[in-house]
Amino acid sequence: MTEHTPTTKEPRPHRPFGVGLAILLCIMIFVVVPMTLVLFFVASSNLVYQVESQALVGVEVLGVSTPAVAIAIAVAVFVLLLSVAAWFFRSEWVRRIYSFGMLAVGIGVTIWMLQSTLGARSFEQGIDSASELTRNNIIGLVLIVVLVTAFAVWMMQRWSAKAFYRGYYTTEDLERIERVYGS
Repeated sequence: MTEHTPTTKEPRPHRPFGVGLAILLCIMIFVVVPMTLVLFFVASSNLVYQVESQALVGVEVLGVSTPAVAIAIAVAVFVLLLSVAAWFFRSEWVRRIYSFGMLAVGIGVTIWMLQSTLGARSFEQGIDSASELTRNNIIGLVLIVVLVTAFAVWMMQRWSAKAFYRGYYTTEDLERIERVYGS
């Protein structure tokens, strides 16, 4: 890479649309969706336990463990903190930490979801069409998590994102802009 000293005449790089989109998608997939599910299951559990018999309500909330909820909350807080840092702070280290953090979270969430989906089934609760539908939906959600993770890491590694977080264009960046857009 060519060393470059920015001058006052050169424009400061703006946030690329793809970087903003990647950050917002990560917030939606890793924060909004899990927290909505956590709130739903917590509210459902409270409603069910307030009624004397679960059979009266017609709802039985099984399979939601406290450690799983705690992990979902911890991942959501971690992603939210990284996303806020990536949105507001222009630093090369923020870009690198965000890329690595999203890659780690994406791989971890994918493995966790696949383990819970493809793992051994418990036949104590019985088998119904809803459990099979849930398995199919989780496979679709795994694909979405993989695509969003790949998109976020890819966007953070592009030259425009590097220039944005660096705060200035290098000579190579300016040559690329000149070659693509002309003068």
